[in-house]
Amino acid sequence: MRGVRDVSFLSPAAETTLNIVGFSLAILDFTGLSRRIEAGLARYRDWERDFVGYAKDRRNSLFDFKRIWPDFLNETFNIGLGLLIAAGIVFFFGDLSRADPYLPDWPHWVWWSLLACVPIFWVIYFIINHLISGTLMVWTSEITWRVFWVLSRPKAGVLGTIGLAIAAIGFIA
Repeated sequence: MRGVRDVSFLSPAAETTLNIVGFSLAILDFTGLSRRIEAGLARYRDWERDFVGYAKDRRNSLFDFKRIWPDFLNETFNIGLGLLIAAGIVFFFGDLSRADPYLPDWPHWVWWSLLACVPIFWVIYFIINHLISGTLMVWTSEITWRVFWVLSRPKAGVLGTIGLAIAAIGFIA
């Protein structure tokens, strides 16, 4: 059987090849039944294109404290809640008697330095997280809208082009 590999004989995908899926998408498009789908994909493409500008603006808003403060508070709450849940699980299910001989021997400066360094590390983490997530948001939006733009260029449209590509993959596989 061509096109589908490693499926059980009970699977409905066992009789469905990539050729059938590809040709059905192409026929759906070439017969004109997919105009609504194409319009939805075009709106999604335009939305992604507009979102790229928003994502770039959000990524570059690191020092706009009025705008970033709610995000910081939200993430602080989420991380704090996660740490409380994790600490509860450790204290409830963990064996803390093994740590008893070691914890009292720590000098006082360790505890005070932890108290001072945790907020500093948290702010550094938030800045790095904000920059990386903003960059990834820009990249995914750029890639998504450009892929849809390229697919919408041929006369076949997005759905027909995807269908022909799937059919071609089915012939190759």
